[in-house]
Amino acid sequence: MGVVAVDGKIYAIGGTTELGYEPSSVVGTNECYDPGSDMWTTLEPMPTPRTNFAIATYEGKIYCIGGYTAEQVPPYSPISVIEVYDIATNSWSTKTSMPVEGAMYACVVNGNFFVMTKYDLFMYDPVEDFWTQKTFMPQKISISPSSEPHSVSVVVDDKIVVTGYFEGIHSEPKTRIYDPATDVWSEGSAPAKPYWFNLNCAGVTTGVYAPQSVYVLGGTSEGITELSNQVYDPVGDTWAFAKDMSAYRCQFGVVVINDILYVVGGHYTDGVVVSTNEQYIPMGYNGTLSLVTSPSVIPETSNLSSSIYLIAAILVIIVGTLGTGLFFYSKKSKQ
Repeated sequence: MGVVAVDGKIYAIGGTTELGYEPSSVVGTNECYDPGSDMWTTLEPMPTPRTNFAIATYEGKIYCIGGYTAEQVPPYSPISVIEVYDIATNSWSTKTSMPVEGAMYACVVNGNFFVMTKYDLFMYDPVEDFWTQKTFMPQKISISPSSEPHSVSVVVDDKIVVTGYFEGIHSEPKTRIYDPATDVWSEGSAPAKPYWFNLNCAGVTTGVYAPQSVYVLGGTSEGITELSNQVYDPVGDTWAFAKDMSAYRCQFGVVVINDILYVVGGHYTDGVVVSTNEQYIPMGYNGTLSLVTSPSVIPETSNLSSSIYLIAAILVIIVGTLGTGLFFYSKKSKQ
């Protein structure tokens, strides 16, 4: 599933409805979450259902790049097509395909998209609709048999931070940093927890309401779903741990709005799909409570339980109020 934030709203697009290779499980669903109203809205679906695609946004439009369809079982079939969702018109269009098939990540720096596969790096100009090849990563990203990457990427101060496992004689955790201005890769410190983490996601706080940090969340380790929350300080080039996620899951989406992280969807290691939408207040957060809401689940899961709790709470208040009134009335009558 691809997740991005545009103008304070979250868009969750595509992905799978189950862990596996069944063609029917790959979807083009397009849903929008408004943190202000805590409501989800279903929008025009993506024309080409896919998973493991790159997603990025520019000037009110959402670009879904490459990825994998389920035309072959197994594995997924890599594609290079770009489909663009226009939020204003609730419609899709097609742009020039990526030079190679696949795609894992897309990061936006100064209006250009930097799209990575397991090794390639391409720059896409959304205005000119033109692709340029850039310097390859020094090592290939490790990829699972079902095409999921063992790494994540974010943008920090106009540089792209890629952290996770990379191929070698033995796959090893590393942090790679790409500077688009110089087209040069450098290396940062390795993640704090040296396990094989896969199917996790990351978000970066800006420093406005919380210290600037990269949060690497969840994923799997040797087939076991993790609650892990690792934090990378890009200035000090150091790693630490923060509060674990409250729900086990992997292959979810992460977006950051006002330095608050939203963790959307995903599944457990055994393939059970979840529609949970969690909110994480990062370390050192100094924003106002008005920025914080209690996010609902995505539409596939009913909000019935939340409604029941709300009704129950109202009934308790009513009964309590009536009981207090009757008590004082009875006492007064006796006097």
